[in-house]
Amino acid sequence: MSLTTPLPEAYADFNLDRHDDHEFSADDKEFMSLIASAFRDELDWYSLEESMTDVRDRAGEPNVDSLIECGYVDETTVQRKKYYSLTRKGWRVVGDSVPGNEFGDHMEKMQHRVGVHFLTEYIADRDDVAWAEPYAQYEGETYDVIGYDGIGTVLVTGEVETESNNPAAVAEDYEKLTEAPGDVIWAHPAERDFSAIWEMINQRVLDEELSVTTIDRTSNLREYLEDNELSGVDDVKTYGQLKDSE
Repeated sequence: MSLTTPLPEAYADFNLDRHDDHEFSADDKEFMSLIASAFRDELDWYSLEESMTDVRDRAGEPNVDSLIECGYVDETTVQRKKYYSLTRKGWRVVGDSVPGNEFGDHMEKMQHRVGVHFLTEYIADRDDVAWAEPYAQYEGETYDVIGYDGIGTVLVTGEVETESNNPAAVAEDYEKLTEAPGDVIWAHPAERDFSAIWEMINQRVLDEELSVTTIDRTSNLREYLEDNELSGVDDVKTYGQLKDSE
């Protein structure tokens, strides 16, 4: 097996103390190290737009089910493709710091990470945008994506919101974006997530509640936005719509 990065160095500093609920094989370590590298988009043979089954298979035969059961790895599906994330416990085992602001939200998962990648590509493709930067800061706030013109003026700010059990955090993101510069784009994994997120926003921060029909689909809210002003949002997209626009 040939890999871009020599994996012994990648997992030489595994922190296995106090983690005795799983006996890590060399393939387990290799798999977790590759997840960390894929998250950072450091693998020249892998793109965040692809399923992570190749990442898993290149690790040999990791005991994925056991790693998930013991709480080191999460598994999810994005755009019908399989992705893996390290949990807090998993990040600590591989010897890396838990992802923080350098990758956006604390303990960001692959579902969100992939959305940031899609949204960055989408914003960068706008005719008026010279470049797009993920996890960019503006006046002390970190935004998932910011698009700039040729002289560095902010033209568009993008936020990726995945399914959440924390309505307060969703409301805080919305309130943050009401102060964001330029056009504001919201992205969600799918219509189901979109509807759930906007129901939270509807209940917590909007002065005039939007109808259930309006927040049922992105196309309905987009039509509403064309006819009405709504602070904190200029456009909404699912991941699929971001990809279809390329």
